[in-house]
Amino acid sequence: MKGETWFWLSFIAVYSAVMFIACEAAPARGKKEETQREACLSNVGAIALAVRAYAKDHGGHLPREENLAELHAYAPADVWKCPAGSVYAINAAVLGASMESIDAHTPVVCERISRHLNGTAVGCADGHVQWHWNPSLPPVPIWPRAANGMSK
Repeated sequence: MKGETWFWLSFIAVYSAVMFIACEAAPARGKKEETQREACLSNVGAIALAVRAYAKDHGGHLPREENLAELHAYAPADVWKCPAGSVYAINAAVLGASMESIDAHTPVVCERISRHLNGTAVGCADGHVQWHWNPSLPPVPIWPRAANGMSK
């Protein structure tokens, strides 16, 4: 009987230690994801504003495919890659379009493949950014070629 009691006490002690370590690590992982998600939203917002600034400087027209590299002059280099490792993509349906011809809520930039849990960041034509909790949005066509960190 005594040997059995020591076994269970040892088992409970080891189990408690393992659970303590697991519970300590869980909030850190959640905080890291939250930080990456916030940085991603900020990056997408900066790219959406870069697209608007480009349009302002080019007669109200968004860039065409051959002018994608010019967008990099409108936003800092560090915003073109998601901190979670994803890349950003531009909506192919708006290439060369006039800002007046597209709805303010039209997606302009988003993550090509979301590496965040439960959602993706989307930047709209009017410069606002939304977090879509359900990443199974209807597919948005993207620019077919990469341009210095922008997705195919």
